[in-house]
Amino acid sequence: MATRSTRRLRPWREYDENEVINIFALNGTGLAGALVKVSTLVPSSGYFWSNDAVGASFPGITSNRWENPARVVIAGSGDSRFNGVLGFTLANVQEYDENGQKLILGFRRKADENNAVLSGETVPVVCRGFFQVSSGMWAGAANQPTPGYAATISYAATTTAGGNGFLDCVPLANIQTTGNPNAAIYTNDQVIGTWLSSPGTEQLGYAFLKLAC
Repeated sequence: MATRSTRRLRPWREYDENEVINIFALNGTGLAGALVKVSTLVPSSGYFWSNDAVGASFPGITSNRWENPARVVIAGSGDSRFNGVLGFTLANVQEYDENGQKLILGFRRKADENNAVLSGETVPVVCRGFFQVSSGMWAGAANQPTPGYAATISYAATTTAGGNGFLDCVPLANIQTTGNPNAAIYTNDQVIGTWLSSPGTEQLGYAFLKLAC
């Protein structure tokens, strides 16, 4: 997983650490910049060990993986702030480095270099701030960021190959009381931010986004 060439969140960003939630693990893997919603949170549950072995399994030897039971999942079509959408992940969630080596088997330095946490570990989720994002964050060439357009969770293609949700770029006239996916009409609770720029052209394009989940 050569994450540096497929980065969704670019290096420029401004946010307050008080807007970052460090409670949940992502259910699965994905790049930083995945838009997520709450799936499981039971306050009385502690951290626990999974039934999966860290490496190979041998008779008479127990070496299970540690996991955080509080989970978020990738936000999808029709999701909104009112059904648990939190914001963007700030780190990659991955099992392997760019050479196919399992990070859990002692390659923590590689995880740090890739801005990554392991599957099942807590991933930071930011709820509000200003971000420079790559073109992989919006859905297609016909759906381009424009200053003042609303950023919403796409009704159409909601996941990329890496399992990270797409955003739409929606004129304010298309934000109404009742949504209609066939007409690309969204409701206020589906708006998770505002586009602040048109796309740049360097390295496949980027845009500036104000996130406000």
